[in-house]
Amino acid sequence: METPATFWARCSDQLGPAAQARGYIERRIGNSAELVDQVLELVISGEKTGTFSLPGELARQGPLPRAGDYFILTRFDGSAACLVVLEECEEVPFDKISQRHIEVEAVAVRDLKLWQDFHRQYWTKVLEAQGEVFKESQALLAQRFKLLEVAAP
Repeated sequence: METPATFWARCSDQLGPAAQARGYIERRIGNSAELVDQVLELVISGEKTGTFSLPGELARQGPLPRAGDYFILTRFDGSAACLVVLEECEEVPFDKISQRHIEVEAVAVRDLKLWQDFHRQYWTKVLEAQGEVFKESQALLAQRFKLLEVAAP
């Protein structure tokens, strides 16, 4: 398995000087090994082309993402899984997420009601663990990305 730094060194040579200067951000999508594996499988297969995040949670890790950012998505153990580039990033209240926004999700959760139910439960647990309360007006970052490279297994 490749480390994020080794994977970036290999990928950034192909991306060129602008990407090298911009650098990359490590990111894990999911809060359990099982969920991370499921998400990575969907991203690598091309079925999932975006994600949704709590801006406050990301802000605690550094600057909020913006279009053009390179992300190395990692496995639960921190090893590199793939490289994506963020194409769009929009802050949207949970209750304003539309069918257009969720087109980036896996086919199984592209139904808006199903998406809302799943993510309402997920973020309620995440926020409760931080001593916060989920609200329907909760701000989310709707992100669309493009898969660029898959790391060696």
